[in-house]
Amino acid sequence: MKHQQNLEKALTGRNIRDLLTRVIVYLGGGFVLIVLALMFVYLGYEVYPLFTSASSESVSQAELPHDKSAIVHMQLEEQNQITTLISKYGDMFFFSNDDGKVVRSESPAEKYKVSAIARTTGDSPIYAMGLESGSFILVKPVFSTKYIDADTKEVIPAIEYPLGADPRTVKPAPLSVADGVEGDAVIEIDRRVKKIAVNRTEEKITVISHIGNEIVISRLEREEGFLDDSTEWSGSDVTLSLEAKPDYIIVDQQQLNLILIEKSGLFFRYNIGTDVPHEVERGSLLGEGGAQEKITAAVMLAGSNSIVVGTDKGSISQWFLTRKSTNANPNLTKTREFGAINSGVAAIFPENSRRGMAVVANNGKVSFIYATSNRVVLQKNYFTKGADGILAISPRVNAITTLENGKISFYHIDNEHPEISYSALWQKVWYEGYDAPEYIWQSSSASNDFEAKFSFAPLVFGTIKAAFYAMLFAVPIAVLAGAYTAYFMTPGLRKVVKPTVEIMAALPTVILGFLAGLLLAPFIENNLLGIFLLPLMMILFTVLVSLWKIVPNNKLNIIPEGAEIVILIPILMVTIALTFYLSHHLDVWLFEGPLRNLFISNAGLEHETLTGEMLNIHSMRDWVSHAYGLNIDFNMRNSIIIGIAMGIAVIPNIFSITEDAIFSVPKSLTSGSLALGATPWQTMVKVVILTASPGIFSAIMIGLGRAIGETMIVLMAAGNTPIMDFNIFEGMRTLAANIAVEMPEAERGSTHFRLLFLSGFTLFILTFIFNTLSEVISHRLRKKYSSM
Repeated sequence: MKHQQNLEKALTGRNIRDLLTRVIVYLGGGFVLIVLALMFVYLGYEVYPLFTSASSESVSQAELPHDKSAIVHMQLEEQNQITTLISKYGDMFFFSNDDGKVVRSESPAEKYKVSAIARTTGDSPIYAMGLESGSFILVKPVFSTKYIDADTKEVIPAIEYPLGADPRTVKPAPLSVADGVEGDAVIEIDRRVKKIAVNRTEEKITVISHIGNEIVISRLEREEGFLDDSTEWSGSDVTLSLEAKPDYIIVDQQQLNLILIEKSGLFFRYNIGTDVPHEVERGSLLGEGGAQEKITAAVMLAGSNSIVVGTDKGSISQWFLTRKSTNANPNLTKTREFGAINSGVAAIFPENSRRGMAVVANNGKVSFIYATSNRVVLQKNYFTKGADGILAISPRVNAITTLENGKISFYHIDNEHPEISYSALWQKVWYEGYDAPEYIWQSSSASNDFEAKFSFAPLVFGTIKAAFYAMLFAVPIAVLAGAYTAYFMTPGLRKVVKPTVEIMAALPTVILGFLAGLLLAPFIENNLLGIFLLPLMMILFTVLVSLWKIVPNNKLNIIPEGAEIVILIPILMVTIALTFYLSHHLDVWLFEGPLRNLFISNAGLEHETLTGEMLNIHSMRDWVSHAYGLNIDFNMRNSIIIGIAMGIAVIPNIFSITEDAIFSVPKSLTSGSLALGATPWQTMVKVVILTASPGIFSAIMIGLGRAIGETMIVLMAAGNTPIMDFNIFEGMRTLAANIAVEMPEAERGSTHFRLLFLSGFTLFILTFIFNTLSEVISHRLRKKYSSM
């Protein structure tokens, strides 16, 4: 009876412990799943805004107290408190967006008659006012911030004159001639500035004035005082005679190209960077069928490298200079079309620092388009009639001001991530300054008007490339080593080898990356021939090892079965050392010795006629990258380094799981196979490997997941260049390395910041796919071979 009670107590205690263990396991597993789900949700939360459309919200409206039809330009300052309005007479009004009042007005051309007005692109534009007297004035609105208290600030507007308040004459005084008719009739040459254009850098300003039938190019350069900080602008004027009757005049930011455009689509491009400006290109911006439409808007985008053209039929296109070949002259090329809008284009207003623009249609609808991503982020009717509307975009692109029929309206805009679209992330994009569409990742630059390049393709490609070469190195070694250790090695030796290899998994990858970049990379560069010779020597070594079979059995018994590796390792080390020793002599023989001289003599070349490149080939490393060799790029930190370093990091995981899977194969299967006459090798290949295949496949997939997510090795040894090149001699940039490099410099909430989270999200999805695929295939293999 007492024994029965003790047994029941023991069973009860065991049940309680079993229940607690089950609960702990369930809770642990559930907690892991919850954490993974929360990671997925958080990554999605950070990434989601990239793919949302822009929105706008009306804030205030007011009536202008001045001539409602006289305003021709508007500008918003950075704090969005003041809108600057410029009339066709040259008057400037600083309008408060908060209370709807004019806080200040200036008349920089009060004494003169303004005939044309233009502005530069960018955040702090300069306005050029052409005068009827054949001169111009440059005016720059400036804004200072005054803090009234901790929460209140006041923006104070003013104006500056970069060249001084007096007009700069660009045309001589008019000539008067008697026409020979009775009386004193006089013919005066028209010296009015019909149209004007301006662009500038910190050191140079170029003003283009259309006067009569000529274009006057005023090139001004800044000079600093020798004894003080004063600056002066000095320069000269150059005159061009015109064949065209330009409706639009555009000068690029480098002030090297002047482009004159007629409404018919005809354009003339001049090189104005030389002492004598001259025409270099002419053509049509409308192409075939252009006679049926007219250009109604032509502007420079931010950066002043691209022209955007709109027509009365609603078509919109982007143009910039490209080269058809390396030595060819640049030509103005249509690089992008944005599709037709429902009505003709009335005006185009570019953003100040991004490649975005607001396109106003004749029906009053405004389309906010981002050029690089070819994406329409917002469409809304801000005007009743587009031809009467003027629009200004804030430098931060978080507000706009519209003006129509004397009513000025202020809107908040939420347009944070227009750069992102499917095509921008995954397809080739034609960026400014490039001769063809390309995959490029370049997230930052020193320039504020830099065109961000956010192609994900090079990063995903680099991730797959790194994982491929790592697995190419690791899988054969790890799987074969695991098979040998589990099936052929003696138990005593196995107890030493397996833990030793598993300890390698604890080696910090930052150390592996450091050693790979600092030691392995230069070693391989200097011994490249030896690296490619090594597999051949291994094959030769394997053939020589087969001679072991001719040794008499009484001699073989000295070494226990399964311990042959003890003898083979020293031989293997000698083979590797011999390979690299011979590689130096082969380098000399192939590229500096008799074989090189034989090639030269067979080619009929004399030493004196050899090019410098041929004379500079002294090793396989030189031969790989020179025109007389493979002519492919060679980077010291390349895929070979990554394959070896990451392979070493991945091998322990694959080896351990593979070894366990093979060792777990029931002895009855191997014994039965051997009993039926199969050799140990046949048993391994036909029975053991097949039975253990689910575990082996799982090991490979786990190793692949590790390789895809590896960061430090790639960061330190891969060159970290985002390129689309599978060349084994080139490096790469992976998604994980990109996050590690760029996250510290990314502004929180910016497009760059969220794209780095998208990198993490992509890694999450990739590993999830591979792990799921591994589980599905392993399950099928397990089901298929479970009956063996």
